[in-house]
Amino acid sequence: MLALDNDNCPLRGNARAAQETHYKTIADSLAGDLAKVFDSHGGFEPVCSYVNWAYTESIEMNAQFEIDANMTLDAAYGKCQAVYRDIEKEYGGLDASLKFISTNDIRTNLKNRIVTWINE
Repeated sequence: MLALDNDNCPLRGNARAAQETHYKTIADSLAGDLAKVFDSHGGFEPVCSYVNWAYTESIEMNAQFEIDANMTLDAAYGKCQAVYRDIEKEYGGLDASLKFISTNDIRTNLKNRIVTWINE
């Protein structure tokens, strides 16, 4: 099945690209001092992905991370969870405005139409 992601669905990709600055603002406002690390390491997604991995695997962060972020791994994990929560809400709103093009709702709708056509 075709993945309805940013690459295969230009409508969704363009809409998400237009919102990136808004998402960065949300992430920076929730992250506090961790926002400095976002700026120097490619944004909130790669940093929070790394923080989540380190937290899940109980990896000790190096001292430089704690100095740069001005927080412990536990605190960084909490900040990243807050960022993910609010960004996901924004993505949900965007998806609703696109009539749920990238969620399972469109697949269910298409399946129902195909079943209807087959039964005609």
